[in-house]
Amino acid sequence: MARARNQTKKRPAASSTAALVSTAAEQDTLAEQATRTQRKENQSKSTRVNWDPKQKEFIAWTKQRYGGEQCPELVDGTKLHSFLAHEQVGRPTKRPRKTGASTEEQAIGYSTIEAYTNAIIDLWQSQVDLGINSSSHPRTAAVKALLHNVQATTAARNAAAFKDKRGAADDGYDHEFYRALCQHFLQDGSPVGTRSLLAQVLGHQCLFRGINLRKICLSDLELGEIPNSLSPARILILRTNESKKNRTGRTEYSGALRHSESLLDPHFALALYLFQRFHLLSEPFPDLSSNSAWYSVRLLRGQDDVVTPISYDTHKNPITKAFKALGLTGCKKVTHAARGSGAREAELLEVSSTDISRLGGWKASKDAMEQSYLTHLPVRALRAMGGFHPNGGTYYLPRDTLEPTKELQNQIFPQVEQWQLRIDEGKVSTSGGVDKFLALLHHLRRVLLQDAPNLVKINPAHPVLQSPIFRSAGFQAWSKQQSDYLNQHIPPLELSLRTVVPTITDKLERLSQQQVVIQQQLTRMQESKEGSEELSRRRGEAIMYEIQRHSETMRRLQTAPTTAFSSSGQSSSSQQHSGATQQLSSGISSSSPSTLQRELELPGLGLPPLPPPAIGTLFSSSTSTSLITSASAAAAVERVSGAQSAEEAAQYQLSGAVKTVAQAWQEWNVGFAGGPSLRSLEKEFGTAWCGGPSTAKRRSFLRRMVIIKTINDHQSGTLDDAIIKLDRQMGSHSLDWLRKQLGARKSSAHDDRSSP
Repeated sequence: MARARNQTKKRPAASSTAALVSTAAEQDTLAEQATRTQRKENQSKSTRVNWDPKQKEFIAWTKQRYGGEQCPELVDGTKLHSFLAHEQVGRPTKRPRKTGASTEEQAIGYSTIEAYTNAIIDLWQSQVDLGINSSSHPRTAAVKALLHNVQATTAARNAAAFKDKRGAADDGYDHEFYRALCQHFLQDGSPVGTRSLLAQVLGHQCLFRGINLRKICLSDLELGEIPNSLSPARILILRTNESKKNRTGRTEYSGALRHSESLLDPHFALALYLFQRFHLLSEPFPDLSSNSAWYSVRLLRGQDDVVTPISYDTHKNPITKAFKALGLTGCKKVTHAARGSGAREAELLEVSSTDISRLGGWKASKDAMEQSYLTHLPVRALRAMGGFHPNGGTYYLPRDTLEPTKELQNQIFPQVEQWQLRIDEGKVSTSGGVDKFLALLHHLRRVLLQDAPNLVKINPAHPVLQSPIFRSAGFQAWSKQQSDYLNQHIPPLELSLRTVVPTITDKLERLSQQQVVIQQQLTRMQESKEGSEELSRRRGEAIMYEIQRHSETMRRLQTAPTTAFSSSGQSSSSQQHSGATQQLSSGISSSSPSTLQRELELPGLGLPPLPPPAIGTLFSSSTSTSLITSASAAAAVERVSGAQSAEEAAQYQLSGAVKTVAQAWQEWNVGFAGGPSLRSLEKEFGTAWCGGPSTAKRRSFLRRMVIIKTINDHQSGTLDDAIIKLDRQMGSHSLDWLRKQLGARKSSAHDDRSSP
């Protein structure tokens, strides 16, 4: 009973643990679902606007087609393929063009079908995140095949219909049109025109996307500087933490130097635009007392308020009108044209693709060094886009030489001194970047005063020039002073030197490249010469060895009759000895011009035939009286051409000293280093001298025979030509390498003959 009571007491704890485990599992599941839901919410607004109608269209179609299912809207590969094949492929666009084209020509293309596919796959991912769909990924093989077919059909249809090829790599405008566009906006002079001017020069020179420009705030601007320049090289720096390829809040930077032409200067456009806002339109100066009070003030403001970004149409419409007024009608991506045209101009100015990617934010990820330690700005690209040589040393702005009077400067953005005084008194913190914003405004008022005289030449009726500041006597005096200086100034000598240095450097670099090419050619010639010398050395060694072989053979022939005599032979009858001597002498004499000479000739090396040996040389007087048997004479000749017995033949090993083709042929034909010729061993003993047909020794011999057969099968020239050709082909490689090459060539030739 006590034991039962104890178990009863423990049960609530067990159930409590189970409940905790269940609760923990549920919490984990809910946390995962929340994370996935957050992923959905983090999608860009444009993506949601594009995909939501397509997902709703798919759900409505599934409910109608699969109404009998409990949850017909659950996505799988079959439904996706059926929806695309039956409802989308071949249907006309929902926004027909006004060209009177046929329905087939106005059918939706591959890009629309791909967009539907991505939208429905996103719907499937959402269903998986909610735990209501367990189907595998819907982009099945059938869906992939359908997309491939649609892509091919779209391309063929566009080609047959002679579709407009706008939107290609050169879609946009060139530098001359860019200048005309900026002049058009300055001549317009309205706040909208000045805002469009600022958007274009920032998009062109900073390679900014239109959507990023519309989100930039005043707090995202600051001033930087490149040291060691002839004129102060100040950079207008723009920060952004959200873009097409940046959804994680990573800070990205771009920037622009003051341009060599005030017409194209982003600093001047920004100063002009802010002056219109704070002086002419009476927009209140930002409250810099706290971050929340001014961090959301937009750079490109709309008509309603300063916090809401301008819309895409508000950005696009004035630029479209300017394009049409200037005769540009073939540009599809209006707000994106500045970014594309700027990138192409940077490429023509010989800026590297890496610097262009860094400036325009095409590089999706950055390493720790670039993200944390570098300036984030490609200096060469900044110089080139500012109208200067990318290598530096030539940044000189004559219009930035004279300093406007303090009286004139203090009239522009007078709030700068007021807020600077509060910062000095400690009433405003600089941790939010207030000091950097004030430094930027202090710079911009100098820029506005320095470039205003040129604005008078472009549009004397510009609204900014109608301000009392620019109609005052002080500005008139400054304008005359600035204009006189620009008309009479002489560029510094250092600028002339630095302008020439890049040209000299380029020429020296080209000469260096030519020198490298010449050096490579000389190296190849030297290597070829060394190869020829090595081949000549090998041929010389082979010839010398053949001469030594010939001498050794002659010595053996001379000593053979003496060693062939046996002591027992002297007791034979004189008639037998006389007959044997006559037989041997007549045999050598008759074979000297043909048989023996062929044995001693050096085939393949072009050596002259050996003269037939004299009988008196072979047989001295001391030996002529000796008794010689026919068997002894046969044994003497056998020592020259081959082995004496099967046992001796079996003991012979392929010479490891054979390194050249000539030596391999020598070992085959006449023997190598005093050994028998392989030809005689193979003829007399077959495979027995190798120990059998399957031994390692036999396999080595057959590999060597690939080279020998190639020499025997030569089509033209002499054996000497064939050996030299193979030695040249082998070069510094081994005989085994040459054997493999010959085998591969033979196999390839066999395949060619056997192919139909």
